[in-house]
Amino acid sequence: MSHDLDLHPASADERLAAYRNVFDVWPYAGTVEAHVQRRLDSVQHHRAGWFVGTLSGRVVTSLACYDLPFQVRGRVVPGIAIGSVHTLSEFRGQGFARRLIEHVEEHERRRGTALSVLYSDIGTNYYARLGYSACPSHEGWIDLSASGGRQSPAACDDAPTSPHNLGLSARNASDAVEELAHLYSADHGAAPLCIHRGSEYWDYLLRKSTAGELLSMAAPGGEFVGYARIRRVDTPGGPLWRIHDLALPDRRRWLGATYDALVRLARSRGAARLGGWMPNDEVSRRRFQIAPRAREITMLKPLREEIALDADMIAAADGFCEIDHV
Repeated sequence: MSHDLDLHPASADERLAAYRNVFDVWPYAGTVEAHVQRRLDSVQHHRAGWFVGTLSGRVVTSLACYDLPFQVRGRVVPGIAIGSVHTLSEFRGQGFARRLIEHVEEHERRRGTALSVLYSDIGTNYYARLGYSACPSHEGWIDLSASGGRQSPAACDDAPTSPHNLGLSARNASDAVEELAHLYSADHGAAPLCIHRGSEYWDYLLRKSTAGELLSMAAPGGEFVGYARIRRVDTPGGPLWRIHDLALPDRRRWLGATYDALVRLARSRGAARLGGWMPNDEVSRRRFQIAPRAREITMLKPLREEIALDADMIAAADGFCEIDHV
């Protein structure tokens, strides 16, 4: 029956069917109806192009495809992010998702797309067989509760001044977008590979992440040295603070002080834990328990011959921010 699979962009009704189908893996609410409505209301899901595979008109496999430019050694290239790859349980094991992914990749090649990223929740082997390279994908956490075994960050001996002199101030993200864009570009744009954030993408991030809090970091002289976006998540064990986005043009000088300031602020507000996606570098390891992510593993695949992933580019993906996850 697999040869009858019809692969194509989703109609409005097929998109709704795809939303219903993924409820078994990524439920957005307690009921299918509420889950579908939340997806319909989602800024993120509206931005995606949805593709499906159907059998006799029934959606049996689906995925979301997002336009996502990259910056490769200073050059902006068109890219995509693939998300919500799903096949109905009764049709799994027949290669439907693979065929859909390959269909979308060929569609994107014809559009000139050069690079694809996805974030795997099923390990790396499946997507590696489709040509995706696993990238370092770490997260770090510090327990701030009274019973936590690792409560205090290390002394900030890599910063030029006391970490207590680094000020944090809440900002309105929509009023600071030009400054955010400059700081992000000066930091992440220096890497061999990063996600490129143009004006349209920044507008999308502001609409997508309304629940987060933007914090600017100021040096003792008042100069803004970077920003962090924090997202609070309530859990049975207490509120978590996730570092959703971070940019520091002079990371060598200010990363430790920034971490320490965030720890103090999170603890003062009663957070149980602080952390999130985090590169596995020395400064981060001295303050957080760093471990590979079991889910949301970053994987990359060139779609055009002129893009060749090298070790430095793959390593740079460990610096991707969670806010960019699809």
